[in-house]
Amino acid sequence: MKITILQTELARVLGISSYAVPTRPQHPILANLLLESDRNTQQLIITAFDLSLGIRAIVSCNVESSGKISIPAKLLVEVVSQLPKSDITLDLLENVVVLTHPTGKCQIQTLSPDEFPALPDVDGIPVTLPVSKLQQLLRATLFAASHDQTKQVIAGVHFKLTASNCELAATDGHRLAVASGALQPVESSSNTESVEATIPYQSLTQLERLLNSVSKSCDCTISIGRTQAIFALPNVQVTSRLLEGQYPPYPSLIPQQFQYQFTLDKQTLESAVARVAIVAESKNHTTKFGFNLNEKYVSISAESQANGSAVESVAIKQDSDCGDNFNLGLNILYLIDSLKHISAPEIIIKANQPESPVIVTPGGSSFNSMVLLMPLQLVAEESAGATGSVTPPETAPVAETPMLETHAAKEINESITETIEPCCTSKN
Repeated sequence: MKITILQTELARVLGISSYAVPTRPQHPILANLLLESDRNTQQLIITAFDLSLGIRAIVSCNVESSGKISIPAKLLVEVVSQLPKSDITLDLLENVVVLTHPTGKCQIQTLSPDEFPALPDVDGIPVTLPVSKLQQLLRATLFAASHDQTKQVIAGVHFKLTASNCELAATDGHRLAVASGALQPVESSSNTESVEATIPYQSLTQLERLLNSVSKSCDCTISIGRTQAIFALPNVQVTSRLLEGQYPPYPSLIPQQFQYQFTLDKQTLESAVARVAIVAESKNHTTKFGFNLNEKYVSISAESQANGSAVESVAIKQDSDCGDNFNLGLNILYLIDSLKHISAPEIIIKANQPESPVIVTPGGSSFNSMVLLMPLQLVAEESAGATGSVTPPETAPVAETPMLETHAAKEINESITETIEPCCTSKN
């Protein structure tokens, strides 16, 4: 194996593939990169694989002889990053690779490339969507996935692909994010069946980082098999294992009709909740939202014995004209997280009763996404249809625990428990 390549190009593809190099590899070979040169195509292929996530990056270069090597990833990345921005020659001499540049050279020990595990093949039917659309879908859902590996199937994002639509969903048991987008039709495909799979959030986090480095005009082709999924970008391929288990039936948890609907300015609401969150109690971050429909504003208040109290008012731009004032308890950090991942000038909040799920959607946007938040119990509730004044925070204490007695909350928690309980039980 002998190639000549620009230092900047080599550093770029090393950075891409290194996303899949584990910090604590199960086997020494997994801390390596597999470099393959092809004289016929004049390309260098760099692969990293941690047995869960695999990334393969391709770059054009001058290939004098074909071959492959396995080389320590961290060492190679550090060496290349310090080389001058000029042509570099990589030459394999027995089990040592020699990197030569205009002012010197460096030798690095290699391992047998035959020990490096091969990336799995996927025979799923491919679907294609623009990179910009996939970025939107991931941004709107990935934040809500559970990061608790013991929760198995909800520690990822659920994909549902049809011939014309791609829907993503993520939940951690307290909130649910769903987003969908149209797919590009494939003329040669007559497939009308849907494909569903759940992909680990770690894999999608790295995919999201890669999407930020490619042109927004590019397409991404997704292929989902029985145990693996592939995301193919120009000169980059991401392979990920799938999570086992049945994903909770989230569509049944989303209310279809709402008694209340409020439109708020996103930037104003975001600033207000950020200020209130500073003093909210630290366990459930419970915050009261008092919607005054007579005077068209929402009062946002929180208190804690340790920090004090705070109250903010935000104008309601539009409401459902139901006539009744409405109080609601929410975990303010979950709301802040939701607002952060919604790209729209306005926010629409939909609700029914104080114990029912709350829906947050973008307003003034054609992007189809929503976040479902489970409400928290407000201990001192005002009677329905009371006066238009909003109770100050000190007279409206809130509970220490989430309200988990509603029908929808029971459904989502029972669904998750049924899904993960066998896995948890087997470990005990």
